[in-house]
Amino acid sequence: MKELKKRLYGYIAIAIMTVSCIVVLGWFFKLTILQTIFPTLVTMKFNTALCFLLLGFSLLVSNSRYFKTSKNVALFLVIAISLATLLQYVFSVNFGIDEFFVKDINNPLEHVALGRMSPQTGILFFNISLVLFFLQFKNRHKLVDFGLFVAIVLTITGFLGFVFRSNKVNFIPTFSQISLITVLLFLMLSIGILDRIKSMRIQLVFTKILNLGLAVLLVSFMLLYLVFSQVREDVEVSREIVEDTVEVIHLLSMLSSAIMRDEVVITNYVLSGETQYLKESDPSLYILDSIKKSKKISKNSLVNSRDLEKYIVEKAQSTAYIINLRKHSSGDAAKSALMSTNTISLSKKILLLIKEIEKEEYRVLRMKKDQNLKQIQHSDSLIEFFKAFIAISLLISYLVVLYSFKAKKTAQILLEKSNERFFSIFNYNPISMAITTVEGGEFVFVNDFYCESTGYDRESLIGKTADQVNIVSTEERAKIRENIAQLGGEAKDIEIKVNKADGGVMFVLFSVQKLLLDGKNCFVYAFVDITERNKIKEKLVEVNHELDSFTYSVSHDLRAPLRAITGYTKILNEDYGDKIDEDGQQYMNVISKNAIKMGQLIDDLLAFSRLGRQNLVLVPVEMNKLVGSLIEDMKLFANGKELEIKYANLLDLKGDGSMLKVIMTNLLSNAVKYSSKKEQIIVEIESHEEGQNIIYSVKDNGVGFDMAYAGKLFAVFQRLHSTTEFEGTGVGLAIVHRIITKHGGKVWAESIPDVGSTFYFSLLK
Repeated sequence: MKELKKRLYGYIAIAIMTVSCIVVLGWFFKLTILQTIFPTLVTMKFNTALCFLLLGFSLLVSNSRYFKTSKNVALFLVIAISLATLLQYVFSVNFGIDEFFVKDINNPLEHVALGRMSPQTGILFFNISLVLFFLQFKNRHKLVDFGLFVAIVLTITGFLGFVFRSNKVNFIPTFSQISLITVLLFLMLSIGILDRIKSMRIQLVFTKILNLGLAVLLVSFMLLYLVFSQVREDVEVSREIVEDTVEVIHLLSMLSSAIMRDEVVITNYVLSGETQYLKESDPSLYILDSIKKSKKISKNSLVNSRDLEKYIVEKAQSTAYIINLRKHSSGDAAKSALMSTNTISLSKKILLLIKEIEKEEYRVLRMKKDQNLKQIQHSDSLIEFFKAFIAISLLISYLVVLYSFKAKKTAQILLEKSNERFFSIFNYNPISMAITTVEGGEFVFVNDFYCESTGYDRESLIGKTADQVNIVSTEERAKIRENIAQLGGEAKDIEIKVNKADGGVMFVLFSVQKLLLDGKNCFVYAFVDITERNKIKEKLVEVNHELDSFTYSVSHDLRAPLRAITGYTKILNEDYGDKIDEDGQQYMNVISKNAIKMGQLIDDLLAFSRLGRQNLVLVPVEMNKLVGSLIEDMKLFANGKELEIKYANLLDLKGDGSMLKVIMTNLLSNAVKYSSKKEQIIVEIESHEEGQNIIYSVKDNGVGFDMAYAGKLFAVFQRLHSTTEFEGTGVGLAIVHRIITKHGGKVWAESIPDVGSTFYFSLLK
């Protein structure tokens, strides 16, 4: 007993016997709490507890000659129970082993599949009992080695099934899977057997470093597989949820568009009486039905969708009534019905409910995103844990290699393979690369593309310096050295000239990095030929300059005939106005107006052309002050309507003051002009920071535009509305675009027809 107290396996055996005895008593006395050991755990089967009791006893007395027979009887009994259980699964035959000792009243066998003990549990019992049996024979240690290896691997995979909530390690559908308490007891048994082997001072193959390293590596790969398989499942489930929610949001957008399109159709029919507007069918109920059928739609959205269906049905009935009224009575009655408070209120309720459902779905989407983040964080934690585990595994593997093979030979092979890989990557890289020494500057190696681009042979470069072959001039080398000194041993993307072997010159983007190779300080060079790119760039600059000059010249030359038209029309009106009839007077007015319009077009074209040649003068600009100076001018575009321009605490910008004034003038005048048909014109100007940029927005409540044509907004002379609706030349937004681009920013727009537009632009802080 004194010796027993000194060994770990004795304590483990006693602990296993204690737990199994508690479970056995629970089955005899029908006490469920004892059968589960712990309230939240599943019930341990009687045969499982009996086998643990017998194995614990065998481990405890494995060092005693007096209990040898009792130990062998106990082990053969475990082998018989586990083997009978496994054969039931293999042949689908009931041997009665599951109720041989105790009957399970709650789960009689006629109501469940064969086998109360899981196959994995049966395999482990069979395996460990053989290990303990062959442990007493000196010539059977290889069988002990293999059996213990299988036991540890199966035990760890069983434990992983609980860690990752996965049953991938259990390949046979059974009445019950291996339980957590069973896995823990098997783990304790394996540790106890290892300690027993150590106490016997037996040098088993498994206990040697080689097989231990292989076992740990195998378990490591299993860990990785299970981690990533679980993460993949979680991602797949999350993806399905997110896709379904996004689909619901898309359907809501379609429903909103369908409702607004239906209003336009019925309005056009009521106003015109033409039945061609009624050809389009109303898809609203079909879309709503698709939304309701979504499996992942939230409960709140489902409740709102029922109310929405009621309103849509009411709207359909109202629409049918208005159509019937238009067909069989005067248009005035249909118009009155169309503009009635109930009809308008019904449409607003529908759109408001759509917005509520959309808001709820976005909330659900954000909630799913948060859940995904938590899952990812959980997975990341597991992965980090197993990274450390794998790192330890790799360390053990390194010791295995060090112990089993000749270290120098292995290192040499690995080094040769590494050199081959490095040579392949370096030599066949599609970028010109070279290695030189830091001290003397001699070429150590150049890759194939370096020789191809410069025209030099590798043999003519190795061992020589750049001075000797005159690849780079003295001035260019000075530029490189200056950059290396500034950046501390490296330089990136320096544009220099390289002399080719045939006497030609090419322009390159040159980079260099200082590295320690084979114990020597070396420079690794790399460059990319940009000669053709520079030529294209120069040609593009020249073409743009010619285009600006041409535009300016044409616009300037157009003024001469235009002045003649305007002047002679004025003379004709003053000298012969009383002799010209009313039609003639109208013709002269048309000529004068179009001449003025043409003059404005030329002014805008000249302004647009001058922007290409005008240099930027970047200064801080107080935007609140700039916008305030434009308020009075904007009233000229309001056609006498009430105008309200809202702005406050605008962020200051750094840019050309005069150009920024042009931007705000054009955006504000557009906002006021295209809102002039509303009773009250409201323009809102806002700004906020976003990363390294400041974003400005100008929002109006005007006629808006179809986003399908948003790409045409900023092109010269492109208009989305006719001049009869709104005056203009189509150059203002093109000027805005050119100024913003010249400042290195971006400009874009968003709009909803008949609701309003918002124009955005961003500039660096």
